[in-house]
Amino acid sequence: MRWTPKRKAAVVVAIEAGIISTAEALQRHELSEEELVTWMRDYAAYGRAGLRVTRRPPGRKRRSVWRVEWLDDNGGCEVEIFTGPNARARARQYAGQRDGKFEEIRLEPYRR
Repeated sequence: MRWTPKRKAAVVVAIEAGIISTAEALQRHELSEEELVTWMRDYAAYGRAGLRVTRRPPGRKRRSVWRVEWLDDNGGCEVEIFTGPNARARARQYAGQRDGKFEEIRLEPYRR
């Protein structure tokens, strides 16, 4: 079975959501602990794109751009974009401030 970024992300998200335990994922998918920890780290840092097999050349940094998107109770949608070295942390903080005021909040790497 081939591990695509989409399938890797599904495993990571299931663990983070509490749908399956880490131990269950390791056993069910015959993964090493090191491999799963790497997937979780890469997914947290770069989203699904971080789970690709190809790697960026050493020394070349990825531009950090994160988007927070939310739906209000009236069906309206608002978007806030964060850039820079701590963009993900600022986007998460911003989303946390909005939590509870909106129906749904999505936090994801922003692709142009």
